[in-house]
Amino acid sequence: MFGLFKKKIEHPYVGHRVKCVIMVDEPYPVPCETMGTIVHVGGDVINVKWDNGRNIGLIMGLDKYVIYDKEEKVLEEN
Repeated sequence: MFGLFKKKIEHPYVGHRVKCVIMVDEPYPVPCETMGTIVHVGGDVINVKWDNGRNIGLIMGLDKYVIYDKEEKVLEEN
């Protein structure tokens, strides 16, 4: 019964901008330096809506990327 009232907890990076530095094991990666917006973070995947129209995730600890805050300051480099 209590499960019906669970509040969805959103990751703090959702809505922030991200730049792809390089996607490692992706056969069709987004080009390097492509910018996008983080739409979901779950497990070890950062799901991104890229400015070029693609929707593909970054793998934490494998892909290289830079996350920016709302003022476009670097929050995290991986």
